[in-house]
Amino acid sequence: MPTDLAQLEDAGLLRLQLQLVGHEVDANEIVAWTPAERLLAHDYAIRVEMHARATPHAKANVELRPCPSFVLTADVHHGEHSFWHQLTRGEIRVAS
Repeated sequence: MPTDLAQLEDAGLLRLQLQLVGHEVDANEIVAWTPAERLLAHDYAIRVEMHARATPHAKANVELRPCPSFVLTADVHHGEHSFWHQLTRGEIRVAS
């Protein structure tokens, strides 16, 4: 979680977090999201990143939740490059 919820006002930061887990979302789309949607998108991105980087033993400690529908809608690739899809399908194509 951001140490200061005001960080979620920065659409560029959230856009970067989503890019890191395979979602290409325009910052203008993020600006239109509610604070709750931004928090949910942030939580999703952090969980996916933690799960992707975790050791097999540590993966059990990170609950992997589905990608929020509004993120998939805003994603120019509609989630096709999402780490979440790769992880849930058992694929291992995480960038180093």
